[in-house]
Amino acid sequence: MNLNRVTILATCIAVGLAVVAEPTLAKKKNKNQSQQYSENANPASQGYPNGRPWQAMEHDFIEVMNQLDMLDAKVDEVKGDTEEILEAIDGVNDDLDGLEEKVDGIADNVASLKNTLEVQVSVVADSDRNDENDTPVTLFVQVSQNGAGVGGLMWDDFSYEHSFPMTVINDAIYCGADCFTAGEGGVYAIELRGDWDAAAYAGSLAVENTVDETTSNGSSLVSFDIPQAPEEP
Repeated sequence: MNLNRVTILATCIAVGLAVVAEPTLAKKKNKNQSQQYSENANPASQGYPNGRPWQAMEHDFIEVMNQLDMLDAKVDEVKGDTEEILEAIDGVNDDLDGLEEKVDGIADNVASLKNTLEVQVSVVADSDRNDENDTPVTLFVQVSQNGAGVGGLMWDDFSYEHSFPMTVINDAIYCGADCFTAGEGGVYAIELRGDWDAAAYAGSLAVENTVDETTSNGSSLVSFDIPQAPEEP
């Protein structure tokens, strides 16, 4: 009986000590947990109330989104300027293409002018020539290029194309080597032959000259009249 009382007394004393010590242990436990939480806290929560890391992250995300919006606006502005610049460059390219075509055209014109022969023709008068004879028509032809007479041409550098009158048997004909004489200073004598009618004759005398694989051309109108033979007294 006495033992049971001693045991009960000891148990009561132990429970009392535990109750007394519980607040102290609870405070110590809370202090350790707070210290551990502080040591393991997300760095993103620094500067914010303890225990509110999600608010810190939200604030950071909002700040980043605002900066991205600003960057996006600047990119749109630069994009607009870039499109204007590209359009301007396209316009310049179009203008350059147009200028290039004009330059090519000018170059072609210059080459054409440079390779053009000037041909002047003078018909030698002959009072004996009429529709009752076949006296040749002599042409004096001057060929020049860039203001200088072109010498050294041969008979086959010249050709004649009859136009009027429009008949077959009475054409004026350039007979080639037998009808060609070279003079000085780019002057030549050429004969046209035919069975003449009393009519106005016209045709084109063409000249072609090739030097170092470059061909120059020129032509001139040739016209003359064949009169009727005088009546016999």
